[in-house]
Order: sequence, then C-alpha cells, then structure tokens
Amino acid sequence: MYYADVNVRHRARHETRFVFQRLHQQRLQLGCAVDREFAVQAEPGGLAERLAAGRFVVAAEIVPPADGAGDQAADAVAALRERGLDAFLVSPPWAGWWGQSQQSAGWRGQSQQSARAHLSPLNLALQLRQRLGADAVATMTTWDKTIMALQADLLGAHALGMRTVVCATGNPPLRGDYPNVDGIWEVDSVGLAGLLNGLNQGRDSNGLALATKTSFHIGARFNPGAQDAAAEVARTRAKLRAGAQFLITRPVYELDSFRRMTAELDAGVPVLLALAPLSGFDEADFLAHEVPGVTIPEPTLRALDRAGGSAAAVGLDLAAGLAAQATSLAQGVVLRFDGDLAAMERLHAAL
Repeated sequence: MYYADVNVRHRARHETRFVFQRLHQQRLQLGCAVDREFAVQAEPGGLAERLAAGRFVVAAEIVPPADGAGDQAADAVAALRERGLDAFLVSPPWAGWWGQSQQSAGWRGQSQQSARAHLSPLNLALQLRQRLGADAVATMTTWDKTIMALQADLLGAHALGMRTVVCATGNPPLRGDYPNVDGIWEVDSVGLAGLLNGLNQGRDSNGLALATKTSFHIGARFNPGAQDAAAEVARTRAKLRAGAQFLITRPVYELDSFRRMTAELDAGVPVLLALAPLSGFDEADFLAHEVPGVTIPEPTLRALDRAGGSAAAVGLDLAAGLAAQATSLAQGVVLRFDGDLAAMERLHAAL
C-alpha cells in the first residue's frame, strides 16, 4: 500500500510538471507576456525597490475586517495613503498578539479576533493592489495549509502581480466561531521562506523544474524581546539562510533589546521596526506579564498607570518617541493601524 501511494504521488508530480511545460509552450506560441511579467526582479515603486534604493519605508499594518468584505480596509488604506504611508502589511487577525486586552469595536481590537470568517491576508492584499494600486504586502502563515496549497496560492498570487510576501508560522485560533479548528503544520516560516526561494529559482517544493521563475521579495519576522535571545537569533539566521531578504520585528516597546539583537544578527538585510501604541495600563500589564517575549519597561508601565483616563494619549506619545529614534536604527517602520487616523498622523509626524 505504501509503495502504491508513493507511485501515485510520483506520477502526479510528473504530470504537474508536464502541465506546466505545456502551458509554457502555449504561452510562447500565443506571444503571451506572462513570462516577461514573471521575470520582473523588482516591482517598480514597490517595497523591494524602495529598500534597495535606501529609502526609509513607512508602512501600516492592517488586518482583514471580520465582516468578510474589503470595503472597510480599502477606505482605510485610501485615507492612510493620503497621509503619506506608502506600504501596507496585511496580517492575519490573530497574528497581532499585542491587542489581547482591547475591546473589539470597529478596527480597534481586530487583532484579537480569532476564528472568525474573514478574507485571508493574501486575498485582501491582492484586492487592495487591484482596486487602489496600493503597495500591499501579504503575510502568509503556514499552520493552516499544506505545502501544496501554499505553493498554489503563491503561484496564483504572483500571476496576479503580488511580489512581496512576509513568512510567518502562525498559530491556530483558540476561540471564536470555529473553536475546534486545528493546524496542519507541514512547514513553518523557515520552510516557507525556502519554498519562496525555490520558486524564485524555478523549482517547486519537490525540486522539480517549473516553466517559469517567480520574483518574490521574501520577508520574515523576528522578536527582539524573546526570552531566549540566542534561540531567536539562531532561528532568524535560519530564515535568512532559507531566503529571507528583509526582516520585520514583532511590535517593540523599548529599543535596547532591538539594538542588541540586530547587532548580534548583523543580518546584512533591511530591518523594519514594528510599533504598536499601547491603549492603556491594562493592555501593557497584560502584555508584560502574560505574553511571552514582550518587554515593556517599568517606567512605561508606571506612566500608563498614572495617566488614568489619558493613558491612550500617553501610550501614543511613548510610541512616537520610539518612532523618532527609528530613522537612525532601521530601514523603515511598520505602524499598527487600529482605525485611529489621528494616531497614525502623530506617529508619522514623529519620524
């Protein structure tokens, strides 16, 4: 039975390769421009081009709304572009562990929603690109897809113009409308970076040649506040070896750990600093004591505690102070957007 199954998979792989080759031949015969599109190495005006040119990048991180529609996100992105933000990272709703203590209302607290029906980050990013021409970057998580499904999604996204992808392992949601959902875990973020790198070299997940090469710009995340800094450095280096071409931090609330880890990594690739204003003492206290890998300085906790009803404004001021230092420490910033346009303007002005 085992050998029969292996033979079936072997034939399927070669049939898939044959289909790719026939499609390639048909495109050449028809004079189709698809292959020229695939050969593009840097999207004009895209994130890769700006980072390569040494331009400081200011991006907003958004999550798909829980209503399953993209209109709200499109309106928000249009408003943010008017305020000078030039890139948009679309992340899964449960990837933003910094919003655990917030109340869900509108955009605020979207990052704490878990098992709800919503657009995938990839679908929303493609929609934003097509509707608005926005430089939307998709976060791809691996916990919920087989490697073949990931590969199919990536090839389809590339054919539709997506060029930049951020790799993340992700976690199954523990609450929400689908509490029994489980993970697949065929590959993690390191493996996803390797898959993307292989596609860029014209190889599929099994090492078989594809008819075309993709031109993905590969990103990965790392956590400067990780409790085991040595393990985090080792894992981040593994992502770089696998093919990651730029890095984005998890949200940081102090810069000492960021300075130490980036110095030890000596990555040689652009690093973007993620910032997420704290909404108040309750959120800061929860993150500091309940979420592993989050470092919030005691002075920050005391300032938020003393602020009382003004804690959100104090949290925004503290984030603006970090943003003001980012231009000398990183190649860009990623600012969490929770629906407050005035807060984004405040952070942008601090840069």
